[in-house]
Amino acid sequence: MKVTIELDKLAELHTAAKLSESRQAELERVKRENANFAVECERLAKENNNLRCELSTRPTTRKLQPVTKTAICNANDVLFAFCRVITSEENLPNETVPADQFHTVYKTLRDLVSRLEQEGLA
Repeated sequence: MKVTIELDKLAELHTAAKLSESRQAELERVKRENANFAVECERLAKENNNLRCELSTRPTTRKLQPVTKTAICNANDVLFAFCRVITSEENLPNETVPADQFHTVYKTLRDLVSRLEQEGLA
């Protein structure tokens, strides 16, 4: 049996075979990457689920440190001591706070804000 094939047809077949080989190698590489991505997605899904469970079991209220509770009480006491009911809106512009009282309130509130910042609440 004798087969004859033109040289340009042989070149086309050779090129097609090489292209098929390279496409097959590329397909294998993509399949490996997809398998790796699937494993990574499963790992991330488990981690996400664990984080959801952890968040759902955390208490909804936060326990404050005793120092912070004291700062809140101090601020409450200072503000209560310096606040008074204004009897009418006409007297509102005439209401003034002495500087020492203002600084006491400011210092107390500044201490409270500082404590809340230390606990990550501010």
